[in-house]
Amino acid sequence: MKVVLQSLMGVTALYGVYTVAALTAGYIQTRNYKPDFEAAWVISENLPKEVSFGQAPSPFLHGGIFIGAAMVYRNALITKNRR
Repeated sequence: MKVVLQSLMGVTALYGVYTVAALTAGYIQTRNYKPDFEAAWVISENLPKEVSFGQAPSPFLHGGIFIGAAMVYRNALITKNRR
């Protein structure tokens, strides 16, 4: 049970670091963005005339990836503890 809790905590920390890094990168890009309205009007003829629709991934996919990562981390902890 201890290994399972350690793996869940480790994966949660990893997801937290990933989320903070993505949010920080997005914040920095947003702060540094300087729109050029005159250049945007020049290239407006390149805009598409049709809209394409697609599918979004299932939100359950994130849960599956989280559980899979926790299992991989658990196996790594078990392997490390055997040595």
